[in-house]
Amino acid sequence: MLQISRVDHVKPPEINNLTYSLRRKAEEMGGVFDGWETSLVR
Repeated sequence: MLQISRVDHVKPPEINNLTYSLRRKAEEMGGVFDGWETSLVR
């Protein structure tokens, strides 16, 4: 299992581009990108 962590502001165009890149890389490596996890910070 590989786990990657980073902190970003939520900007839909940037998140969409990053999601596409991660999904493509996971497929190239024989894996599956299973989505995002987040927490709400106030």
